[in-house]
Amino acid sequence: MRIAVVVGMMIAACGSPGTGGDDTVLPDGGDQTSTCTNYTPPALPDSQLVWHDAVALAAIDALTHFSVSGDSTFNSAGKITRFTHDETGTANDFTVDFTYDSAGRLTRRTFDASGATLDTTDDFTYTSAGKLSRWDHQADGATLDTTDDFTYTSAGKLSRWDHQADGATNDVTDDYTYTSHDLISRFTHQAAGTADDLTEDYSYDADGRLTHWHLDRSVGQDVDSTFTYGVCQH
Repeated sequence: MRIAVVVGMMIAACGSPGTGGDDTVLPDGGDQTSTCTNYTPPALPDSQLVWHDAVALAAIDALTHFSVSGDSTFNSAGKITRFTHDETGTANDFTVDFTYDSAGRLTRRTFDASGATLDTTDDFTYTSAGKLSRWDHQADGATLDTTDDFTYTSAGKLSRWDHQADGATNDVTDDYTYTSHDLISRFTHQAAGTADDLTEDYSYDADGRLTHWHLDRSVGQDVDSTFTYGVCQH
């Protein structure tokens, strides 16, 4: 598990008025006789925050690509509808079929392997805004079935990722809360059957700069960090 670390920052250089060019930034409440340039704001801590919906959508795209040779069939939009791999003298033959909705999004992928019991079916559901809302994976002859549900805020930001795995105890639920300016304010991670539950809280100043980060872990080893900024650190 990755524990949060603070990414380094580059601090601006202060100089005389007019030396900053188009990127000059005046310090808030500071000495207005100086200017600050080339300031890079610090990044949020690299935490457990993972955009599971984006990762899942990338994985869905990868499902339509193959590293083996075979025959492919495409629809009128140029999307693959069937891929057939026939390897003479082996039991490695398989066929993959793809179904899409009217918007061209993948809604089903079926994998049929000859001589094997690991046939799989993946079903994908989307919100009215086109975001992935459910990924249901079923594997014949195995206890590897999983369901991933994705919930979003009215602004389209991920608010919950819920992962349920049949025959396993590693179900996971991640919740995300945001400020009125869509900055992450709380992240909670709950993993069934483990001691990996944690909560991360974030606070900001009026300029959207991170001022406080607190990590609360169920196994202890809590972390508390405070961030302050100089006059040139806008």
